[in-house]
Amino acid sequence: MTAGERRVAQRCLQSWHEQGVAWNDMAVLYPAGWQGRKLHDAFKRVGLPYVWLGNRETKVNYDPRDERVAIMTLHSSKGLEFKRVIIVGVGQMKDDEAERAATARVLYVGMTRSQECPLMAHSARNAFSERLMQLAS
Repeated sequence: MTAGERRVAQRCLQSWHEQGVAWNDMAVLYPAGWQGRKLHDAFKRVGLPYVWLGNRETKVNYDPRDERVAIMTLHSSKGLEFKRVIIVGVGQMKDDEAERAATARVLYVGMTRSQECPLMAHSARNAFSERLMQLAS
C-alpha cells in the first residue's frame, strides 16, 4: 500500500461523507498489519475521525454507533457490515500458488463487508489486481 492508495482512501471517505454517508457507515480494510499503522498515521495527520480496530497497542472497544471510520484487517472485518468499504493493498497480497486460495478467501471476506459500494485499490500488480482489472473492463 502506497501513499497514493492512502490518499485515494482519504479522498473517497471525505467525498462520501460530504454526500451524506455517516463516518460509521464506512470502513477501510487492509491485508497486513503494517498497513494499519500507515492508515492510522495518515488519517490522524488529516484529522479524519477513525477507530483502528485490531491495534494491539490501544485495545479499542468498537461501538458501531461511534461516528468514526473503522480501519481493520480483512480478517478482523468478518461478520461486520458497512455501507461503503475500501480495501487497500490488494497488490501486496500473497498470490503464489500455495497461498492463492487462502488469500482469495480473505479478500472475499473483505469484499462482502460492503452493503453498497466496495472500492479496491492497488499500487502493485499481482494475480488479484490483474483479475480485478479484467473484471472492471
